[in-house]
Amino acid sequence: FRQFRFARGGVHLCVSGKPIFADDGSFVGYRGTVSDESELVAARERAMRADALLRNAIESIAEGFVIFDSEDRFVMCNEAYRKMYGENADGFVPGRTYEEIMRQAVATGRHPAAIGREEEWIAERLRKHREASEPEESRLADGRWVMRSERRMADGGIAGLRIDITALKQTQEALRE
Repeated sequence: FRQFRFARGGVHLCVSGKPIFADDGSFVGYRGTVSDESELVAARERAMRADALLRNAIESIAEGFVIFDSEDRFVMCNEAYRKMYGENADGFVPGRTYEEIMRQAVATGRHPAAIGREEEWIAERLRKHREASEPEESRLADGRWVMRSERRMADGGIAGLRIDITALKQTQEALRE
């Protein structure tokens, strides 16, 4: 079988056929089918535009934004999220679990609050992540403060927001002094 795709005037066709030969070996014609793939092509184009729009919107968010699926597997994040977690950003790979990402962060010393109680800290962080609990502040190893907020999506996944609140914490400290 041979297959050809072509478009003309907004119509997308897929032609599949097999050459037919006479007993003497001369070419007689093709036997096959033609299918109109116009709707499929249009649907793919709409999906690509929607994906591009979503990615553009997520990248326009100044705060760190991340999505995990219903099985706690990383789906995507914006560049602000990657920058916030610098040296651990290479671990943000689609399909990697939240727990694997947290274990890498703890192993690299990213979360000072975990030092000396790593397993307990990871278990607590996993529980809070799965509950998509109230926003929480935490200090990173580089001294910055981050407000972590996560919300459960309708499909069971989690959308998270990370806001650098270092300036706010410094102001609060200055006011206390």
